[in-house]
Amino acid sequence: MPSMFDFVREQKWLVRIFLMLICVPFALFGVEWYQRGAVGVDAIATVDGEKVLVNEFNQRYQAQQDQFRQMLGHNFDPSILDTPQARQGVVDQLVTERILGTYVARHRMAPSDAELAQTIAENPDFKEGGQFSKERYQQLLRATNRSPLQYQEETRRSLAFQRLGGAVYEAGIGSKKLANREASLAAETREVSELIVSPDQFSAQVKITPEAVEAYYKANPKDFEIPEAVKAEFIVLNIESFSAQIPVTADDVRKSYDERFASKAKARDEAKKKADELLAQVRKAPERFVELAKTHSDDPGSKDNGGDLGFNARGAMVRAFDNMVFKLRPKEISSLVESEFGFHIIVLEEVRQAAGKSEERRARHILLQAPTDVKPFEAMRAELEHDLRKRKASADFPKLAEKFTARADQQVDSLKPIADEFKLALSTSDWIPRSGGPTAGALGNGRMLAALFDVETLKSKRSTEALELNPGIFIVARPVEHRPPAVRTLNAARTDIAKRLTAQEAKALASKAGQERLASLQKTADVGGRWVNTRMLTRAAPTGLSREAAREIFRADAAKLPAYVGMEAPDGGFAIYRISKAGSGDAVDEKRLTAAQTNLARLHAQEQFQGFVGGLREKSKIEINKANLERKSN
Repeated sequence: MPSMFDFVREQKWLVRIFLMLICVPFALFGVEWYQRGAVGVDAIATVDGEKVLVNEFNQRYQAQQDQFRQMLGHNFDPSILDTPQARQGVVDQLVTERILGTYVARHRMAPSDAELAQTIAENPDFKEGGQFSKERYQQLLRATNRSPLQYQEETRRSLAFQRLGGAVYEAGIGSKKLANREASLAAETREVSELIVSPDQFSAQVKITPEAVEAYYKANPKDFEIPEAVKAEFIVLNIESFSAQIPVTADDVRKSYDERFASKAKARDEAKKKADELLAQVRKAPERFVELAKTHSDDPGSKDNGGDLGFNARGAMVRAFDNMVFKLRPKEISSLVESEFGFHIIVLEEVRQAAGKSEERRARHILLQAPTDVKPFEAMRAELEHDLRKRKASADFPKLAEKFTARADQQVDSLKPIADEFKLALSTSDWIPRSGGPTAGALGNGRMLAALFDVETLKSKRSTEALELNPGIFIVARPVEHRPPAVRTLNAARTDIAKRLTAQEAKALASKAGQERLASLQKTADVGGRWVNTRMLTRAAPTGLSREAAREIFRADAAKLPAYVGMEAPDGGFAIYRISKAGSGDAVDEKRLTAAQTNLARLHAQEQFQGFVGGLREKSKIEINKANLERKSN
């Protein structure tokens, strides 16, 4: 049986890739999104006759918004997800999951009841004093609004999908020959200097005539159209804004902390106490290490071998463990080492270094599993308060939204009374064109734009109705200024046109001069010129270069130096690169070779899985209800 270190080393990145590819964020969404709804609920799609329900779509869509909001905080703009592409992406995720779920069930890849029970029993979140606690299990499920049956189905599906991912990985092992070539190429080096021919050097030479300005104006009329636009004041009601108003007592926060961490803290303390006692025994009688490992270690992959982990190179184990192993002398016993798995007692047995390979070390360990993510109360206070507020807000939000909608229908001449009543911010937009765009922000939804640009709304300057533009997000807006469509006059645009034409001509002159200089250098090497930013680059990390520049630099003939390459610069000028030194990547150490093999396996597994999913989708009958999708999400 492989040890936990084998599992982490061989599968941790695999599972991450697999879950990323199929977009199954179980930990975030629970299992509700996957359940079948009541008969008669509209479907957003069907897969081989099986419905993907609208409420599933709404829950996933809302969960994605919550995830982005958590990552971006106040910088989050809901409109970035309010696009046809984003909505279609959510549907595609759900469809893919349906297809994979069917495949897993058909090929009996789901775990047995015994495997499921073992996985749940070994979850450290459900343990107290190192043992599975039914009360703790039920308590945490209640906190996340899941029943035991829902959690079991979620876990069963997660294990099945990981098993499917493992099968894909087995087909993706990278060959050593290809890996050696990749590692060798990645290690190649080039010493590079650059010379930039800037458009600024030529701007003074450019003379733009009035006739050229007028000709441009006449030839590009759309450039000078000023679109119809509106400025609006608006109020947004969502769970976040409502939850910020909900009071939370210190007792509530402490109780929430205890529910989440108290049992973990107790289990950690007990594990550390036992580890300290074992460490004392090992130091008193080192010859008993194997016996104590077999009796007390929680690592199922190594305990039967007396904790023997075999030979490993640096970097093969989790960091804290790895660092200690490579500090010890042979037969030396470590102090307690805490890792993501718990507490370790380590003894270094042997060191070897074969010709042409990096040093490897063989160690034994005794593991006492313990929760290691216990955080102090003060460090968690803000997060706990936020979670409590959001939980309470979720229960009361439907009634509040109904009241908010009714008040918006009654109060149409000003939004300030509504903002004051609901304690919400009253914001004012920038100019928003009828087509929306970046300046529209939260008002960029198609339904809201249609409401704001309604003829009667613009004329009366009365507010729109409160629209639920995304699940759980209500917005009411009122136009405060309206700008009809117009066209800039030639006189108003003359200066801008002259600047634009000057920049274009200067760019063309810079490009021409740069290409001529490059051709001259390629014929006769010239060490003169203002060469700057000399540095050594590797193919794997061409810092400060565009992809195109790096490709041309490493494509140049390294047998004839100095070599010169050039291309258009991002700012519109022309960049010339001088390659003065080149180093091969012939000597590839074992660590780089292993990394290259892993990378090849990762890339191949991604390609294999994408092709696998694509094949399943082609064989499936998939129908997307476009009308339902637009109606439910807009």
